[in-house]
Amino acid sequence: MNLKENSLNELKAFRIFNEAGGKFRLAITERCNLDCFFCHNEGQKKPGVVEGENLGLLELVEVANAFTDLGGKQLNITGGEPLLWKNIHPFLDSIEKRNTKIFLNTNATQVDKFLEKPKSEVVDGILASLHTTDNKIFQEELKGKTIQGVMKNILRLKEKAYSVFINCSIGEYNQTEFLSILSFCLKYELHLKVISIIRHNTAKNFYKGVWMGPEHLKTILLNEGAVLFVEKDSFGGKKALYKLNNSDIEIKDVSKGSLRTDYCRACSYDKLCGEGIYGLRFGNDGIWKPCLLRKEEYQRRDLNLSYREQILQQIQRMIGVWENAYFSMGEPL
Repeated sequence: MNLKENSLNELKAFRIFNEAGGKFRLAITERCNLDCFFCHNEGQKKPGVVEGENLGLLELVEVANAFTDLGGKQLNITGGEPLLWKNIHPFLDSIEKRNTKIFLNTNATQVDKFLEKPKSEVVDGILASLHTTDNKIFQEELKGKTIQGVMKNILRLKEKAYSVFINCSIGEYNQTEFLSILSFCLKYELHLKVISIIRHNTAKNFYKGVWMGPEHLKTILLNEGAVLFVEKDSFGGKKALYKLNNSDIEIKDVSKGSLRTDYCRACSYDKLCGEGIYGLRFGNDGIWKPCLLRKEEYQRRDLNLSYREQILQQIQRMIGVWENAYFSMGEPL
């Protein structure tokens, strides 16, 4: 294959990645003040430990701008906890947004300093984690202090005119919490995204029980009067989109369709995989992560290539020959 053909294949893979809902998740810090038992920390080592490099502000801005310059559809700024990073505002201010949707993921515990500054116009939405409204669950399973404080902070972000989406990961630990989270969203006209806990290692009791899918939540939503307006296959699992009052609710179910590509061929983690091909991850550790489980396939950044070239290469690794891609059915182990 010559260079021109390879370049065309990379651009084709990037277009497919965009159109099918692929996300680029950029972790700007590995640090976090919580310790959620299911947290994958974007494939980085445990909070506070950097394995590899520790990229600074200018490098991370260069990565973000390489993606937006390519025409990437969605960039998620993650961590760790991004709001703990002292350079969060200089970073956001330096992003050349172009046509890319930019979302900021946060646990919403550390918003004070962030809210001291004017609203960031580069941020299209904030994805705030709310896995429970029960203080005991929050303290025991997520190692937080008060969930009421988190909920107040979420509303403070909304009052600052940010578009706020609630992120909720479901498992046995919070299986009775959905209605209270939904009620909070409906009361304050917040949007809600729900996924199952995503396995990122092979620990026997990773889920603290069994994997729990979101199928029962769909029944709850319909009983509450929600209207299902679309179902579609996508990167990261089959999506069902509902409307209830002034809230949009997205339920993602990998058991109904988890994307597999050439990258997944002969993968020894296939039966454990709870995400499939979803998003490209990169962090301040300088390591590319096409998926969470196949850590042996992580790659350090290449100092001889631009970030634009590396993003295209990594996404082509994930996509492969698109005609070979399929959606796998069934619950992960």
